[in-house]
Amino acid sequence: MLIPSDRHTREDLECWRELEAGDRVHGATIDRKIDQAIDRIRSFADEPCYCSVSWGKDSVVVAHLVSIADSRVPLGHLIIRATTAPNPDSKRVRDNYLPTSGQRYVEVDGRATKQHDFARLRSAFGIGRSINGVRAQESGDRRMSRLIHGVATDAVCRPIIDWTTDDVFGYLARFALPVHPAYAMLGGGRYDRQWIRVASLGGERGRGMGRAEWEREYYGDVLRRRA
Repeated sequence: MLIPSDRHTREDLECWRELEAGDRVHGATIDRKIDQAIDRIRSFADEPCYCSVSWGKDSVVVAHLVSIADSRVPLGHLIIRATTAPNPDSKRVRDNYLPTSGQRYVEVDGRATKQHDFARLRSAFGIGRSINGVRAQESGDRRMSRLIHGVATDAVCRPIIDWTTDDVFGYLARFALPVHPAYAMLGGGRYDRQWIRVASLGGERGRGMGRAEWEREYYGDVLRRRA
């Protein structure tokens, strides 16, 4: 479950134990959502596709759901380096998850001049259709996209688009899946794990909800090396 880290404080781990106890309880209540997500994936995977992962909480859940729905669907991770630094703990999630999954996996470096270059990931598979862990709860833009596009288009499927943060952590706890250590870097309770993002560090994206302060507190060494 939670991957240990020297960055955790004693207070962080105390907070995490309380949260995790609630996650185990909630995880037992989401059977309907799990079955629905698996059905969504199976319907979309009737044609070739891949699953895009960042190794954050949502993508680990979707990767696991994909393994249940259709283990032939490969996983792909785009490493973004242009204006940000990859979170050094994300590869630990990858290394904990993959050995037991049996899923094909590909990593692709993004271009140095562009922050997002998912065309490279699509090219690596020769497939233009993807599954991802986007959730409407995370931003206004994603909520609007849910209203306009629904769960899936011809090119993209978002099987947990209507899941809550509690659903995601509940699923991770229920299936004892690896949890990125960043989610327990809680400032002894000052930070809400709902707003912690793990895909990359630095840059201008997602500076709100105390993210800049959180990054300096827990990954200041990585940011200083990047500067």
